[in-house]
Amino acid sequence: MRVTALVLGILGGIGGILGALSAMKGPLVAAGFSGQSNVTTGIALIAIFSFIFCVAGFAGAGFALAKPRLAALLLLIAAIGLILSLSVFAIFATPLFLLAALFAFLGRRPKKKAGADDVGATPVASQ
Repeated sequence: MRVTALVLGILGGIGGILGALSAMKGPLVAAGFSGQSNVTTGIALIAIFSFIFCVAGFAGAGFALAKPRLAALLLLIAAIGLILSLSVFAIFATPLFLLAALFAFLGRRPKKKAGADDVGATPVASQ
């Protein structure tokens, strides 16, 4: 399950970057022809935040094997951040990040209880 979270997180990050680029393309071209700088400032901020969330998704995917709880948290933050910043342009990345977060969280190892391994064990005599 952790490898699945890794792959889905990487695919979601790529999809998020492509969504951010496609979301920026149209308004930037229109603002270039009209000469309005306040439009490009808002688009630049949205792009910066969406790229930050994509980097968080990539980091979450990278932590999926070693620290699945941290990975699930980062992937969940990336999914929520992308859907808030890109809305319809994050339609591909957000479900992938959510599924990756779920798989990372479910793929964690259960905590061992203290002394659970010692029950019924027979001592081994050293030679």
